[in-house]
Amino acid sequence: MKNKIKIGIDLDDTIVSFYKEFINFCKERYEVELDALALSKDFFNSFGSKEKTKRVLKEFVDEGKHYESNVFKDFKKVFNDLERKFQIYFITSRSYDLRGRTKKFLEAELGRENLNINYIHDYPEKTKSFFCKKEGINILIDDHIPNIIEASSKGIKVFVFDQPWNRDIKEGENIIRVKNWEEVLEKLN
Repeated sequence: MKNKIKIGIDLDDTIVSFYKEFINFCKERYEVELDALALSKDFFNSFGSKEKTKRVLKEFVDEGKHYESNVFKDFKKVFNDLERKFQIYFITSRSYDLRGRTKKFLEAELGRENLNINYIHDYPEKTKSFFCKKEGINILIDDHIPNIIEASSKGIKVFVFDQPWNRDIKEGENIIRVKNWEEVLEKLN
């Protein structure tokens, strides 16, 4: 384990669908048409106010809609190879109240117990780059623009999971754009 390269893997919209499921939920429940790009820029004002958006998000999570979305098939396909070659740290900004459900869901989906799941809210700076630096993680796989910019500026190589909301991020010394998990595995090798 000590000789393996450490990689950090984001959860939402990297190995499971979040925006798509939330958009579908809002359309079905409230007949509101949301756009993934707009959500990514100002998520908490999606319903006109932070309070209303938080209520809708709580309904979405409490009803388990997000957990009906399976781990992406292409991630499941490469997970064993990744786990064999790298020390994997799942890193998420999910809230405290989702810990048990997140753990149970991932363990069931990936067929493993004791996955290394980390919550950035446990750390003083509450950023993925802080966690990566603290743990000696050299590679982060993420889709969220602030995480990409901050981690890459701190010397962490970031594999950017291509999404409509991050297409303005250009590849560079520490930024590599990927379309799927097979491409991630190929570039990691």
